[in-house]
This record gives sequence, structure tokens and C-alpha cells, in this order.
Amino acid sequence: MSLITDLGADFFGEDALTVLKYFPRTSTITADIGNSYFAKPVLGRQGEGGYAVYKDDVLVKSSGNAEWYVKQQYVYQELLDLPTIDVEKVEYTALWGSWLFNINEEFVPAGVGIRVSSGPITDDYSYYLPIGK
Repeated sequence: MSLITDLGADFFGEDALTVLKYFPRTSTITADIGNSYFAKPVLGRQGEGGYAVYKDDVLVKSSGNAEWYVKQQYVYQELLDLPTIDVEKVEYTALWGSWLFNINEEFVPAGVGIRVSSGPITDDYSYYLPIGK
């Protein structure tokens, strides 16, 4: 997604316009995002090594900051207010996600779900909520 933001519609065409319209701006260059962003390692997982910056001040850091994660190249994503959700009378931060599988060199939509966490950044104690009742 950072390539789409960094190179834009001139390079990617009409498909880039859809991404730029519906997804948070993502870049490898903080100046392209502004002074409020979420930083995450390129090969991160479960919020490890991530941190949020609001108006040039670090707002919150991940509870996990293993050296392997924090020494990597980072990508920066527009800082958004994440929704909260009540699960059994406890309020959690909700992070929507989707994923693809690569089957025979073709990307196949595989699912959509919500990761919920007690803090603003997902961690090893966050869990997956399937969509539906």
C-alpha cells in the first residue's frame, strides 16, 4: 500500500485511486503522511515494534519491542481513531483486517475479521473475532 501512496495514480492508474480513496495513506516516508501517523515494521506482527505519533509527539508504543522488529525499515500509516467494541461487558479496541491467499500465483480473497485488544495496539493477548452472530 505504501507503493500506491508513494507512486500514485500516475503509475498504477485507476486502481490506485480506489486504494487512495478507501484506505489509510501509507508510505515509507513520514513527510508524505504528516505529523500524525502509526509506524510499524515492514515485517511486523501483532503490533510488535509499532508506535503512534500525534502532532509530532509519541502517543503510545507497543508493549512488545523486540530488537528484530525495531531494527527494520518502517512503514507509516495515517493515524486513525480506531473503533471500540464491547465484548462481554469489556471495552476493546477493534482493528478490522482482511487477507489473501496466494494460490497458483493468483491472489484469492480469504477472509475478513476483527482483532480486538485491551490497549490501542494489538499484542500477543489480542484475539480474533469472527464476523457474524
